[in-house]
Amino acid sequence: MGKPWEPFGYPSKCGPVGRFSSMAAGRGPPPMSLPPIELIEAGTVTSLPTDALLAKSVPVPADIARFPGQVVVPLEELLGPRGDDLQICCRGSRGECFAFDALKLADYSLLSTNTPSWKLVPAGRRQLAEITTPRFVLREVVSIEIGRDLAAKALSDQVYTNLTDALMEPQSVRFLSLTSAGLERFPKGVLELANLESLNLGNNSIEALPPEIGELRQLRVLKLSRNKLRTLPEEIGRLKQLNELHVSRNQLESLPEKLWNLAELQLLNLGTNRLKHVPDELAQLKNLRELELADNPIPPGERERIARLVPQAKIEW
Repeated sequence: MGKPWEPFGYPSKCGPVGRFSSMAAGRGPPPMSLPPIELIEAGTVTSLPTDALLAKSVPVPADIARFPGQVVVPLEELLGPRGDDLQICCRGSRGECFAFDALKLADYSLLSTNTPSWKLVPAGRRQLAEITTPRFVLREVVSIEIGRDLAAKALSDQVYTNLTDALMEPQSVRFLSLTSAGLERFPKGVLELANLESLNLGNNSIEALPPEIGELRQLRVLKLSRNKLRTLPEEIGRLKQLNELHVSRNQLESLPEKLWNLAELQLLNLGTNRLKHVPDELAQLKNLRELELADNPIPPGERERIARLVPQAKIEW
C-alpha cells in the first residue's frame, strides 16, 4: 500500500523553478489561513496540517497571482513516491472524487484560493506556469485517499473530464468538468446525464444554452464562466436543486425572469458582464449567501437598492 505520509524535505535543487521560487525565499506576504487536508491510507485517517502543506508549497509570483500570497503545492512533493499499483483519489467537499494512478502524481498540484481553500489543478512541478489558467478539476479538495482500485470503488463520485467516457455509464455520472475544452456549442450529450449534480463548462466559447438544460433536475452546481453567453434560457428556472450558478465573464445584459425561482440558490456569480440592472425579484432568493456583481455597469444608486433586496448575502462589487 505504500507507507503513510510523513514530512520529507525538498531536494537541495528545489530553489527557483521557472518563475517560481520556494517559500523559504520569503518573497511576498504569507498566505492567509488555509485548511488542513485529510489523508486516508491503509485504513488510517490522518491530517495534513496547514503548516505541512505550506512547507511543500511554492509561491505564485505577484504578477500572475490572483491574490497576494497565493501558493501551489505539487502533489509529488507532498506525498512522495508511491507504488505503481496505487491510485490517488482527491475528494471534494460534495463527496466527488477525482482519481488517477499514482504514477501521475507529478502532473497535479493543490492551488490555494482566497476562499480560503485548496483546488486541484492539472499542473505538476514541471508545468507550474499553467496553474493560473482557469482550468481545474476539483474546486475544493478536502481529503486525499491513497489505495488500490479507487477509481472503480468511487465510480459514482468520479469527476469525469471526458464526455465520451461519461456517456458509457450515463446513469452513474454525477460530476462532469469540460473546462478549457475549446467548445463553441453546448455539448448535447450532457443532456443524457440525468443524475448529473455538478457541471463545469467554464473557459470555453459557448454562445447559447439549449432550453433542455432545464431537464437536468439534479444539478446543484452549474459553472459557465468565461464563455460568450448573451442570454440564459428561461428553462434554467427549472433547476430547483441548484445551489451555485456561475456565469461570470460572459456578455449578459439581462437575466431570465425564471431565474428568481431558484429557491435553493446560495451562490450567484454574475461578475464581469454587461448588467445595468437587477430586478426586485432578486429578493425571492432567501437562501442566497454570496452575490458577485463586480465589473458590471451598475450605477451606485442601483447598488444600494440591490443590497437592500438581499441583506443576508455578501455582495462583491
